[in-house]
Amino acid sequence: QFVDAYEELGANKAAFNLVCDEFRKKSLRGWGFMEFQYVAMEYMKAFNVHRDADAYNQLLNMYPRGPLRQTTIFAEAFQLGQLL
Repeated sequence: QFVDAYEELGANKAAFNLVCDEFRKKSLRGWGFMEFQYVAMEYMKAFNVHRDADAYNQLLNMYPRGPLRQTTIFAEAFQLGQLL
């Protein structure tokens, strides 16, 4: 996504914001936000937003609201110590 925006729109803040907004619209449940943030952090310098506080705030706003809960029965059981 970042490479496509880089080639089409150039390396600017608008292109970075566009990619972040597209991801936010696609990911309704918030899945994959950590992987997206790792990639976004790598490309921040290329888009010249590495010193922009709004860009970092936009990445922080991608975290799902509320507590992060386990999604599988096994993960919940290990967390509660039931299988040990």
